Parts: sequence; structure tokens; C-alpha cells
Amino acid sequence: MTADEAETGPPGVVPPPATGDPSVDGALQRLHGSAEAGDLDEQAQAGEAAHRALQDRLADLGGG
Repeated sequence: MTADEAETGPPGVVPPPATGDPSVDGALQRLHGSAEAGDLDEQAQAGEAAHRALQDRLADLGGG
């Protein structure tokens, strides 16, 4: 962490775009919130949840 970051906090995280899919949007919002909080355990869990949500939607598109 630089001296500037110590004074101003970590750089901001850009909010995710809305996809229109509630499941995917929820997972991306959780991932965004965990990134802003800086908790690595929560970031890992949120990343896994987002990955599952995206896999589920892709499986729906593929008919499987």
C-alpha cells in the first residue's frame, strides 16, 4: 500500500453492469460488495457463487 492509499483508502471498485438476470445480477452484486469490503474470504466465496450462477445460465442456454 502506498502512502497515498493509506490516506485515501483503497481504490474504488466499478459496479457491475446489470444483466437483467436476477440470479446473475445478485451474484455480481455480492462479488462487487466483497471487493469493496476487502475481505479475501468473502471475495473467494462471492467469486465461486458468481461462477456457479454463470455456469447455471450457460447450462440453461445449452438446454442441459
